Amino acid sequence: MLDEGALKDFVKVCDVDEELIQEYREQLPEEMITVWEKYGFGTFMDGYLKVINPNDYKQLLEDSYFLGNVSIPIIVTAFGDVIAWRSKGTANVSEGYVDIVFCEHIAVITALAGGI
Repeated sequence: MLDEGALKDFVKVCDVDEELIQEYREQLPEEMITVWEKYGFGTFMDGYLKVINPNDYKQLLEDSYFLGNVSIPIIVTAFGDVIAWRSKGTANVSEGYVDIVFCEHIAVITALAGGI
């Protein structure tokens, strides 16, 4: 279930194309798809976090992160860090990890996620 409290100051930049939603529907948790459908791409938490098009950041993640080829970038921070989703590989797409890739140091913190 999506807790929309953190999104109360969401500033929409644009809608998410239906084709992109369909491309990622079976790869991302439903909560992320709901954000795309309801809010689109934009910023929240006073501009600190930005919901992004994964295709715009995928190559960067693949080039700079050892798990980049199996991670989907979903959010970037105001400091340029990439927050990515990585599935556990089970039938339930909502089971996975949120990876935070610190671009300055290329270090990674992985947290087991029960949803976004």
